[in-house]
Amino acid sequence: MRINEIANLIKDANICVDVGSDHANLSIILAKENKAKIIYNIEKNSAPLQNSINNTKSYSNIKNVKSDGFKSFDSSLLIDYCTISGMGANTIVEILDGCKNKINNIIVCPNNNYQLIREWAKNNKWKIKYEKTIIANKIYYEIIWLTKTQGKKVLFKNQCLFGIRSIKKNDSLFIEKLKNEYESEDINFFKNKNYKKYKYLKKVKRYLEKYES
Repeated sequence: MRINEIANLIKDANICVDVGSDHANLSIILAKENKAKIIYNIEKNSAPLQNSINNTKSYSNIKNVKSDGFKSFDSSLLIDYCTISGMGANTIVEILDGCKNKINNIIVCPNNNYQLIREWAKNNKWKIKYEKTIIANKIYYEIIWLTKTQGKKVLFKNQCLFGIRSIKKNDSLFIEKLKNEYESEDINFFKNKNYKKYKYLKKVKRYLEKYES
């Protein structure tokens, strides 16, 4: 589901780069559906890279590259879509910070610390074109599509936490995620133990109250 959701956002690309491609499932969909002329799978470890190589032998427009993020990737290539999925936001931000390529679209799907992606977008003058919450194998993910020219700017701290969607128009799965997060924690426990977490849970509570009002 996660891979299909991302693939549905991509079209008419010359070059697409999937960082952390694992079994190359996304690149295979893009090749089969003619969504990109050339697709690069990037893996830093030999075992997942070999998975990609084995699975893409019959696709001449899929190239597999061993690289730690973009460190060993051709920095002269113009990338239409860069996708990074299924890893933590800290790692995604590190990969993006290390990229020297010009990129038109970034589609990320972190499994935690989603606000770091929006903070990165805010600090680097990217706009959010699309956001969606999904769940796979009982793990919540946020799909966030960034562009330089289309979408909404991230202006406020609450937008980093909760996205640029209006409260009343937010998708039900995102609200479910917030409720589960809030209800699974004892907010008073964090008041003296972890004040940053306490403040965050207070904001989640206020956000949910506004949604339900």
